[in-house]
Amino acid sequence: MGFLDLCRASLPLLLLMMMCAVPVHPSQQESVPEAAQQSEEAMAAITAEELKQSIREVLDEYSTISLPGLPTTTFQRGDSVSVSLSLADIYLKGLDDYEMDGPHPGISTISVSLKFHKLSLLVGTYSSSGHIITLPFNGEGPMYIHLHDLKLALSFKWRYKFPDIICAKKNSSTYKFDLRRMETHFENLNAVEGPDLGQVVDIVLPSFGQDIVKLLQVIISTKFDNTIIDLINTFTKCTTESRKDILKTDELMMVIDDVINDLLNGRKNKRFHH
Repeated sequence: MGFLDLCRASLPLLLLMMMCAVPVHPSQQESVPEAAQQSEEAMAAITAEELKQSIREVLDEYSTISLPGLPTTTFQRGDSVSVSLSLADIYLKGLDDYEMDGPHPGISTISVSLKFHKLSLLVGTYSSSGHIITLPFNGEGPMYIHLHDLKLALSFKWRYKFPDIICAKKNSSTYKFDLRRMETHFENLNAVEGPDLGQVVDIVLPSFGQDIVKLLQVIISTKFDNTIIDLINTFTKCTTESRKDILKTDELMMVIDDVINDLLNGRKNKRFHH
């Protein structure tokens, strides 16, 4: 599926930053001894409202995010696909326009669902060269990707840490994605060869949006547990790490690079060259 390759920089970054905006705060109203005397349902109710408030605060804080650029990356698949692409001046917008179901804290698991009405990845400058089958992919200029009604369901297992801290358990997070529609535009794509060829990309690429999201769901589920759990535990003060760089940019970019490789190579042979 050659057109999936065009999304290697944008969608992993987009979905990753969206997922990282799910913090958890411990209840300040009940100590562990007091909570232990209550029913399990009451303990869940005490936690739920603060979880919801924490999520809202962080999503509002990151309503617009500046993302690191992607250096020139080349993907080669036989003679049919050869594309080099770089991205600069990347911004993610729309995290503050959402609907939330939950959180639903249970006895051992916390779950929450978010639907983002329109997430936009805005790229100031893309630069590309190469071809996909017989279609050229040459151009330079601004581009965007809009994701309409992107749904995320996240859950993780948790435990109390004395006296009143919630800790997320390692190897316990699960993710589920769904997407109603994807919209793309590459300005000046194939301007020399013929603008109609650039429009073909903008027509065909969005048809693979659901496939891309489902593939990312599989890959991210195996790659991001440690990163997400560490972020949650930093928010809850379960760990003593500094919150100065709450998104842990360097660590996230390393994981993103790994995800990109798996995405493009079908989780098999790696033919990525930087």
